[in-house]
Amino acid sequence: MEFSYILRLMAFTTSLIVDSIDTISDWLLYHDIVAAREGLVFGHFEDSLIKTQLAFSILGSCLFLFEIGMLGLNLARDDLPIILLDVAALLVIWMEDVPQIIINVIIVACRDQPISVVQIIKASVCMFGALMKLVIAIVRFCYWKRKEKIGSEGTQRVNKWVRIITFPGILLIIIGSVLVFTFTQLTWDNAEGSLKFQNPRRILDGEYNTNKYFDQVGVYVNMASQNGGPNVDMTTNEWIRLVDIDDFRERKSSIVTHVVFGLGATKFLSIQKPPGSLAIANFSECYVKNGASWDFQRSLAGCSIVNQPTVSAVIKLSFVEPKGHLLLGDIEYNAQIYQDTNCNSVIVPATPLPEISLRYFKSRLPLMSGNHHLVAQEALSESKFFSSSSNLQPIDEIWKTGFLGCKFTGKSQPTYNGDITVPCL
Repeated sequence: MEFSYILRLMAFTTSLIVDSIDTISDWLLYHDIVAAREGLVFGHFEDSLIKTQLAFSILGSCLFLFEIGMLGLNLARDDLPIILLDVAALLVIWMEDVPQIIINVIIVACRDQPISVVQIIKASVCMFGALMKLVIAIVRFCYWKRKEKIGSEGTQRVNKWVRIITFPGILLIIIGSVLVFTFTQLTWDNAEGSLKFQNPRRILDGEYNTNKYFDQVGVYVNMASQNGGPNVDMTTNEWIRLVDIDDFRERKSSIVTHVVFGLGATKFLSIQKPPGSLAIANFSECYVKNGASWDFQRSLAGCSIVNQPTVSAVIKLSFVEPKGHLLLGDIEYNAQIYQDTNCNSVIVPATPLPEISLRYFKSRLPLMSGNHHLVAQEALSESKFFSSSSNLQPIDEIWKTGFLGCKFTGKSQPTYNGDITVPCL
């Protein structure tokens, strides 16, 4: 078997294997981009990125067939001009590998980890494939030069420029692959303005440290009165803190809270925290209205709901584990709102009940572990609602994602799920 045939066979076989993996990873990456689900912090990709990935995946598949066809033809005959093979490699590098690695870098630079293992495989294959094409081109050129089959002087000049144009593409692929690996290991700390290595560990049974996103971030509820409905003394920018996202770390898949507003002569607010109790007035926090503020009650007797008109909301929050294309998981909820009776009552109130609205916020103030629901001041003697205009920070200011601090694409509130069963408390 001639040495030239062995070289051509090795080039064909190696390219077939590497380029096949590369093409398959293009389509797997496209699938992962399309299948990304919306949840905590991260969500869907922009349509422009999806369409760009689709276009280059199609183009990459066509170029794969073209290059393998050229190498197959070269395998069958030893007089195929070198320039055809070099141009085929040039087209694959600049029209498939370079755009794909740029897309890869953009995705991982706006996230703290790859959307899937495919991104790492794609970066590795791109880098290996580019280096492989470089080595094959050098070996082929040296062999045919020694055999004096490199063509005319004009052909040699064209080949030279093809190789000159090809080299920067290979360099870009190597740099892009290194950036993909770097961005998955480093993150930019917005608070300290510095680079930090990722700290791989379990987060909410996931993969990575999420203090960057979830520190003092919680689920807040607003119960705004509707026209003609019972007055619960809340404005649209006042919020009650229900739970912290970190509360789900303690192996809790669901958390139930019970908020009760007293509407009688003595207006009160009671909040029952998990795990909850069926006992009347067994609340973990209690406040009585005093002018514009709420006085914290050290004795829960001041918030007894016996013979008091009330409006109540039972809210059940369930954590959806991170898996597949839901990068950091999600929080779903369902709620029951009722007046003066338990939530199983069939009585239809004469006036519209308050509507609840849930949002994610980060508190600008230190939070006390014992009283998570109202901003407490001066030894808990006077309290007020959290305010979205002063002591709560909007989530779009907090959730800057990835190395570049990109805009978050997830949800700003928990996801409503009417299939969640809400207990009566």
